[in-house]
Amino acid sequence: MSELAQGLTIAAFSVILAAILAFIVRLNGRIDALTVSTAKLETQISPFWASVQLQISKDLHHPNPRYHEMDDLLEKLEALTISPEERERLKALLVERSSDTHEDISEDQRKKASLMIPLMDMVTEEAKQREVREH
Repeated sequence: MSELAQGLTIAAFSVILAAILAFIVRLNGRIDALTVSTAKLETQISPFWASVQLQISKDLHHPNPRYHEMDDLLEKLEALTISPEERERLKALLVERSSDTHEDISEDQRKKASLMIPLMDMVTEEAKQREVREH
């Protein structure tokens, strides 16, 4: 192979290598931008779901004394002081409320009780993931 052919081959490989490197750098820049966007979105969504949970919790409070246990657990949920055992008890009470046909429970409350169960799980899971990322 002549010196000219070797030079052209090296130049071609250099150009290809430079193009690949430029592509990787550009791709990393886009990935970094997506990471920042995702982090911003997470900080916006988490408070949104927490506020929805808080509003539903307030809507589920009931003046009748027979719902006092649920009200106490909802208040602990709102204050973020509820234990895992209490969360499980609250879920059981929410399941009961979602099918409670007593005249003092509205259809809206039954629907909100059904919605609260997966919402509580989602807010808890997001909080756990946030803790893991921070540590």
